[in-house]
Amino acid sequence: MKVNAATLLLLAMVLLFGFGWTTHGQEPTAPKKRPIAWEYRVAYRALSYDEKDFNDLGAPGGELVLAEHQMINGRSSAVRYIYKRPKP
Repeated sequence: MKVNAATLLLLAMVLLFGFGWTTHGQEPTAPKKRPIAWEYRVAYRALSYDEKDFNDLGAPGGELVLAEHQMINGRSSAVRYIYKRPKP
C-alpha cells in the first residue's frame, strides 16, 4: 500500500489540530481585590447578661471576635466583648 504526500499531510493535520494542539494567549488578570477595612466595637458587660445584649452589640452585621473576663483585685468583675464588621 502506497501512501501519497496528500494523505500524509491530511494525517499530520488531523493529529496536530484534531487533538487539541492550541496556543494560549496571555492569561486574563483578575481585578485586584481591595483589602477589607474593619471597624471594631468594644463593650463591657457585667457578668449577668442576656441574649438581647448580644443581639444589640452584634447588630448590624457585627461578629464577636473576643470575649474575656476582666479581673479586678483577683475577682472577675465584667466581661469585655470585641465585635468587628466590615466598614461601610
